[in-house]
Amino acid sequence: MFFHIRIHQFKTDFLMYHMSISVQGLLIYRIYKKTLHKTGFITFDCYICGKWPTKSNRKRAPLRDHGINIYRRIAAASGCCPVASVAIFLAAFLSSCQKENSNQNATPAVTEDDAVAYSEESTEAEASYDDIEDISFTAADEEGLASAAKGDESARFFPFVALRARIGQCATITVTPDDGSYPKTVTIDFGEGCLGLDGKLRKGAIVLHFTGPIRRSGSVLTITLKDFYLNRAHIEGTKVITNLSENGNIKFTVQIVDGKVTFPNGRGYKYNALRSVKQIDGGTTDEVRDDVFSIEGRSQTEFNNGVTITLNTESPLIKKVACHWINDGVLKIKINDRVLVLDYAAPNNGDCDNKAKLTWNNGTKSRIVILP
Repeated sequence: MFFHIRIHQFKTDFLMYHMSISVQGLLIYRIYKKTLHKTGFITFDCYICGKWPTKSNRKRAPLRDHGINIYRRIAAASGCCPVASVAIFLAAFLSSCQKENSNQNATPAVTEDDAVAYSEESTEAEASYDDIEDISFTAADEEGLASAAKGDESARFFPFVALRARIGQCATITVTPDDGSYPKTVTIDFGEGCLGLDGKLRKGAIVLHFTGPIRRSGSVLTITLKDFYLNRAHIEGTKVITNLSENGNIKFTVQIVDGKVTFPNGRGYKYNALRSVKQIDGGTTDEVRDDVFSIEGRSQTEFNNGVTITLNTESPLIKKVACHWINDGVLKIKINDRVLVLDYAAPNNGDCDNKAKLTWNNGTKSRIVILP
């Protein structure tokens, strides 16, 4: 026999909540949930022999178990017919499934203020990983040039002039092996804290592993972090840069996996990204600081409370090695049903600075975001 079962919840004048269970449209159980939190029993009554019992004859079942065991106790205590007992078990199963699905599909509510705050933090994550990539790529470029000049003894010292111009002299840089062979590992160790010439405080180490010179098509650069901090944020994860250049077109893919950012107050988020990077200027010279890159792709930030943000490039992001920040391009930020836009060229028309403009509500509201 197939039973149509319905579970009802509603308020009454004398009880906070009342749940009923119906079989084939016939009301079988009325369960009074007000007693759940105040006693060790659940109070209910059962439709027996065509009538409901008086209030004084309502049944009680102990709550020593959870889930379907509660319903077994109700059925055992009630003396209801087998149809009603089977209905109780089925209702319990369906109810628990509905609750589980509801919890799994629940999307955290996000207010307008929340959306702005989440967008700013997600933008900070983008900028933090961009900083690591920028430092790593500069080191990779200089390493490649030095290794290519292996016949020149002075080149084997790997001076990293452009890199030092950014991170300063307090970091320790080691190259293994310190010659022109590959694979090769470069470790940039900031120790317990190193204030760069770009004004950023870094701690821990960035480790670069090369399968070949970064400018050679097919070479892979894997970046790992060892207890690394940028300013106040603890940053984790692996970044993989693959050279896909062909026919004179210099391009790379950049993937971030298992990214994680944690702040001192415990707030944090997971971060993953996949991007395509194309060099649009400086590719014909050995000078690193004249390089300019165009970046497109998608990233996702998942906060500890379950809120997930996706960022897509609306127009390519422009990154000059000579500038510490992205200074042009637009990101679309999506949080649930809210959409925000981050313009890196604003407010100073693409000047090299640490500012970007965040807008929402179809451009009617905005604020300036400070990039790390």
